[in-house]
Formats: sequence, C-alpha cells, structure tokens
Amino acid sequence: MAPAIRAFFDEPTNTVSYLVWDPATKRGAVIDP
Repeated sequence: MAPAIRAFFDEPTNTVSYLVWDPATKRGAVIDP
C-alpha cells in the first residue's frame, strides 16, 4: 500500500507543509520547508 500524502499551503508565508502517513499503521511524519 502506498503512503498517503496531504499538502497544506500557508498563504502568509507562501510555503507548503506535507503530512505523510502509512494508512496501514497510521504512523506518519510532517515535512515542513
């Protein structure tokens, strides 16, 4: 099963943060530029 990815755009700073997780285990990480 592929990891799930969701992007969040912050308009004031013009940056994108990502939430990446494994749907099977519910373990994940936040990636922030």
